Amino acid sequence: MCIMKTERLFLREMQMGDLDRLYELYEDAAARRYLEPLSEDRAEEAEKLKAYIDVCYSFYGFGYWAVCDRESGEMIGRCGFRVVGFDGEFMVDTGWLIDARYRGQGLAEEAVRAVLSFAEETLELDEVTACIEEGNDISERLAKRCGFVYDKEVTSSGRLYKLYRKQLDMAS
Repeated sequence: MCIMKTERLFLREMQMGDLDRLYELYEDAAARRYLEPLSEDRAEEAEKLKAYIDVCYSFYGFGYWAVCDRESGEMIGRCGFRVVGFDGEFMVDTGWLIDARYRGQGLAEEAVRAVLSFAEETLELDEVTACIEEGNDISERLAKRCGFVYDKEVTSSGRLYKLYRKQLDMAS
C-alpha cells in the first residue's frame, strides 16, 4: 500500500518480500554502527516482520515504511516512526536509513520531509522526535536541516543518544 509520494520516491508499507532487502540495507557499516541489528536467525526476523506488518500499521497508523525509487520501484531504504520512551515520557520518534548507493543525493531528506508532512497532516501530531546515537553526525545534520532542535542526551541499552524535537505547525 502506497502511503505517500515525493518527486523521486514513494513510501509504502513493508511487505514480507522486503526481508532480503532489509538484510542488505543493514549489512552497511554505518547501519551496523548506529542501528540495532536484525536477527541472525532469518526465520525469527521473518516472524518479527510479519507481526510488525500485521499490527504496527493498523494499531498506530504509522511505522517504518519502505522507501522506494519512483522510477524503478526498488526499495532503497526505510523511513518513518516508532514509539519510544525515555524517563517515563513516550514519544513518536522519526527514523531513516538509505542504502549507501543512494546517499548524498538528498533522498533521505526528501523521505524525512515527506513523513514529517504525514505526521502533521494525517496523524495530526504536535511533535515528533529524532533520537540519534552519539557520533552519527550525518543524521544530526539531516535532523537539523529538517527543523529538529536538540533537547537533551538520553541513554538506552547502554548507548548514548541525542534527542531532537520538532514542533509541527498544525494548520488551523
